[in-house]
Amino acid sequence: MTKAAQMAARHDTMDPRGNTGGMGGPVCIGPFIGELAYEFMDGGLARKLSRKHTPVCVVTRPDRTAFHEDYATEIIAHNFQCVGAGSRATTETHPTLEELREWVPQGYRWIRQNELGGEYLRQGEYIVYGQNVPEWAGAIILHARDRDYCRNRDWTRPNWHRLGRWLAREFPQNRLVCIGSMSESHAIEGCHDLRGIPIRDTMNVLHSAWVFIGQSSGPAHLASHCGLSHIIWCEGGTDALYRERWNPHKTWVRARVFEGDPHKPSFEAVRDYVMESLGELRKDAA
Repeated sequence: MTKAAQMAARHDTMDPRGNTGGMGGPVCIGPFIGELAYEFMDGGLARKLSRKHTPVCVVTRPDRTAFHEDYATEIIAHNFQCVGAGSRATTETHPTLEELREWVPQGYRWIRQNELGGEYLRQGEYIVYGQNVPEWAGAIILHARDRDYCRNRDWTRPNWHRLGRWLAREFPQNRLVCIGSMSESHAIEGCHDLRGIPIRDTMNVLHSAWVFIGQSSGPAHLASHCGLSHIIWCEGGTDALYRERWNPHKTWVRARVFEGDPHKPSFEAVRDYVMESLGELRKDAA
């Protein structure tokens, strides 16, 4: 649906006399344009803000509406094609202020993503994403990140395939699943390929599985928000964030910074770390 059609189709949820029931007036939050993880972390701040306003409109990518459906009165899907961190995207792909403003319905107070501010855990309100699907109980989830703009930080494809084969041998009773987008991740040998499925279905898989294994990434953050135990390797300083600030539900997590290049550890180093961590996970669950 075009932007013009979306705007024409929207209905005003306010009382015809303008009565908001003691709440603040209508707000439009977004457009959310940045990386995956920033969207649902900032979404917790937006959710908290929504308790003080009605109606609440959220503007986001068409494949990410599921992050906001529990609190937004209305969701509009934008068509920006941008990549990068946070709400800034990259210089080359960042929409102009005027382009962003065009998505705000008339009469709504505009709150941009980078204006939400605050501290995620202290000032946000977070829900556990996903529903329990028995089919994915006990699954081991892998995300083999493969992004053009951060290629130097991606673990190598041969190592991912070796890890997949090793996990299949060591844990034959657990289904191996790889997730992520089709364009920014790759399939892993021996895994059930669920890349490219809708976010809502991905959240259900994560909520139902046994453990997530991978580098620091958007899907790794999403695993935490779905309440899934996760085993992460990352750069210095990020490990503490996974354990605290990026873990609103206090989900079980192990995060390690490998010596040397933290993004390119050897297969053997990752294998031993994963085996040790899975042993701890089983012990802690007993």
